[in-house]
Amino acid sequence: SPQIVYDPPPGSYFTPATYEKPAAVLHMLRLKTGDEIFFQILQTYFTEYHNGNVITDDFQEVCENVSGMDLDQFFLQWIYQPGLPSMEYTYFTDLNVGVIKTYVETSSNTDTEFYLDVPLHINYESYHDSILVQAAPNTPLESIRPFSSSESFSIEFDPNNWVLNLGTTFRQAEINNAYSADESVIIYWNELWSEVNIDGYNLYRAESPEDPFIIVNSEIITETSYADNDLVNGTTYYYKLKAIKDESYETPFSGIYEATPLNFPLDQGLLVIDETNDGNGFQGSPDDATVDEFYEDIINCSFTAYDYADEGELDLEYIVNFSTIIYHDDDINGHSIDDNLDVLGCYLAGGGNLIISGWKTVFEIPDSFRSDFLNCGNVQQVMEWEFIGATSDEYEDLSVDPDKVFESFEGKLAYIGVFPESTNGIYQYDGVAGNQYIGENCALKAQPVGHFVLLGFPLYFIYNNDAELFMTQLLEEIGEVGVDNYELGIRNYELSNYPNPFNPSTTISFSLTTEIKENVKLTIFNLKGQKVKSFSVILSDAQHRIEGDGNNSYSVTWNGTDQNNQPVSSGVYLYKLRSGDFELNRKCLLLK
Repeated sequence: SPQIVYDPPPGSYFTPATYEKPAAVLHMLRLKTGDEIFFQILQTYFTEYHNGNVITDDFQEVCENVSGMDLDQFFLQWIYQPGLPSMEYTYFTDLNVGVIKTYVETSSNTDTEFYLDVPLHINYESYHDSILVQAAPNTPLESIRPFSSSESFSIEFDPNNWVLNLGTTFRQAEINNAYSADESVIIYWNELWSEVNIDGYNLYRAESPEDPFIIVNSEIITETSYADNDLVNGTTYYYKLKAIKDESYETPFSGIYEATPLNFPLDQGLLVIDETNDGNGFQGSPDDATVDEFYEDIINCSFTAYDYADEGELDLEYIVNFSTIIYHDDDINGHSIDDNLDVLGCYLAGGGNLIISGWKTVFEIPDSFRSDFLNCGNVQQVMEWEFIGATSDEYEDLSVDPDKVFESFEGKLAYIGVFPESTNGIYQYDGVAGNQYIGENCALKAQPVGHFVLLGFPLYFIYNNDAELFMTQLLEEIGEVGVDNYELGIRNYELSNYPNPFNPSTTISFSLTTEIKENVKLTIFNLKGQKVKSFSVILSDAQHRIEGDGNNSYSVTWNGTDQNNQPVSSGVYLYKLRSGDFELNRKCLLLK
């Protein structure tokens, strides 16, 4: 742990804190006072105390008397308190008046607050100069210094290591991504430094890295993205960036980022990319054919299939032909999404619609990508095996299908992604009673250009019917080809229970279309997927018909007992309505 120089414990007499650090402190004292005063301090100290006994206070007194400085903070932070500083800095120059503004902030690996003087070297073509700038804790400290701007120069921050520290970080606005679109490029960059107020940014473009870079924007850009339009498809453009402060002060250029706009036909409908690994076919580990069948069942329009295991990484010139992409990665191991984000980012920027489903996939997507397209950089992983589904005010509630999950996990999933700071959630986490993440957003939707939906859970493990209702509504919303003309009969099905929560009984009501001629079975399950009770409903029998509510409305009363008429315990139960190939699921809560 960090140790202090002054009066160390007996076991720490021969450590860097008592040898190397004091030597560095003398070095920094020389920087603070200047060479002439520093050597005068040493000579005075020797003259006054040679052949005598001294303590640290005696040395500090000599330093202050000779230099005329108040050195209490200097000795406090370096001698009497533990720890070492780290530094963050940035700078702006105004070449017209020859002034540099620096901003330097310190932090520490302890509670010690460090106030520092730091050398800044200005290297010109024919010589170099050095100035001292100040650094302080908690907020960047501004220093304003004149310098010669008559010739080109570069800046170095403490290149000769005068200041003892754990590391320095240069704060610079850098381009994160430049996404190719149709006759345009969408450029994203990081914020310079939230603690330093700036006017905004200027973006520069060239058609070769060696050509002069010309400013693109007519006014200062106050956001951290910019759409550069009216470009020529097939031409490569190069971009770099500067942050602007107080109208005339600017940072150095960022690094160069390139992009090539291209034509986006987006006229071939839906592309389904299968990146889900092929399992062994047993419960909880579906094989490729089973996953393919699931997505065929829930997507009610024609689509083109893309098997990632066979085809490999995505080619932008191929995917730009499709108006919507569903990318599923519903296995728990082996993710390749990060290898394809540049291409998928261009696809979104070009107006394509993207839906991503995956198990732990959200954690493979960098914060910058989520921030660029979903305005949400923070994601949190829920490790507990307690996810039982997702609720929504916009879409069909989704419930985990126990028959798809490893039996030992009792119909629940873990490693679910939630987005605690997001404001554009479409689904909220639902878990076992007492789970702290219930209600947190676990799926997001945004429309940066095209629609982007990101699920923090694997859609495959949801009941087919729930997933089908969700996917159908979503594809209709984004106007996917083929969905508008598709009539989905199950829209006329309704299933609910009242009261909910209930004790001791609840009435489960449902409505069916006239096309349903078969008998209906209603089954109650617990969260382990175990059958609790089942009811057979004969549609021609008036026993279950709801009078005065149409010819196709029915109800069944469940009194909270199992098949042997024994009372069941309090908790969440699933009830499933099945008729032929059709099934629908809901949840109810028994409270005693």
